[in-house]
Amino acid sequence: MNNAILLQRAMSVLDLCTQDLALRLNSDYIDSITSQDTVRRWVNGASSVEPAALAWLAELLRFQALASTKSIITWPSKQSITICVANMKGGTGKTTVAINLAVVSQIDFGIYTTHYSSEECAEYHAIRDSLSRVGVKSLPLSQWGMENLSNARQINIVDIPLEQTHSALIESRTKENCKLRPDILLIPGDYGRRYHAAGARRTLGLDGIESIIRLLHIPELMNTDFANTCLEAGIDVTSELFLPFFIPCSPLGGSHIPIDRSAIWRNPEQKFHYEKLLEYIINLLGGSIMQPDEAAESIRDMDMKQLLDHME
Repeated sequence: MNNAILLQRAMSVLDLCTQDLALRLNSDYIDSITSQDTVRRWVNGASSVEPAALAWLAELLRFQALASTKSIITWPSKQSITICVANMKGGTGKTTVAINLAVVSQIDFGIYTTHYSSEECAEYHAIRDSLSRVGVKSLPLSQWGMENLSNARQINIVDIPLEQTHSALIESRTKENCKLRPDILLIPGDYGRRYHAAGARRTLGLDGIESIIRLLHIPELMNTDFANTCLEAGIDVTSELFLPFFIPCSPLGGSHIPIDRSAIWRNPEQKFHYEKLLEYIINLLGGSIMQPDEAAESIRDMDMKQLLDHME
């Protein structure tokens, strides 16, 4: 890449004008006087950028990146990702999974996220308000398809009420203005309970689901015999349908998410589990998420262009 373009990008990220950069270079690094005119010629390509100046800027970028280390996300080939959460049995943790995933995506990974749920749900307004306080956009399921979902890196999380499972996943395919085609369908439940497993079996039995499907075990009690319960419902826990990990049901109850944007998670363990779940989903769809500690190691080895790509 042209060094003048690298310089322009670095100045933008570091919020430096030509005068600011000249002053910083004179005071912090270069022995000889660097005039504002010299910097201006570097920026417009009239003169070659001094390599030492680029190296100095790269270290400024590296310091800033390490000071605010965040996860590095390699996005899948598809720009907009849709995650549906459903189970044809109530009380399986479906709404909690959708809410926690939305908050982890938006707040902890910085991904633009929209949460959809049914207005007919008794908790709809409370859910919308709690998500709004932490900066997550929440819309009624009836508005699905009204936004452009194809041209931006974003995640859409759809909490499908059990009575609308068939209509949302199957019938909507025949309605041109309301196509709900998830990239992944999560079916949560405590699979040590027969009726949760039976609800999942009914969901799996819907004819025409084309998305990747994964079953998420959320045990309320650690029942080591849940595999037999699943087998009775016709579900093999050793198949790829089952996620390779589970999320224990929180004994605390209530909401796990922060009360507002400046607060921390009320249950940090749940935050950890849902970060792991979202990382799994992104990997499954062809992308990757590098956690902050791994990202810091990577940042130390980045060249200037990689640093800029990471920070912009």
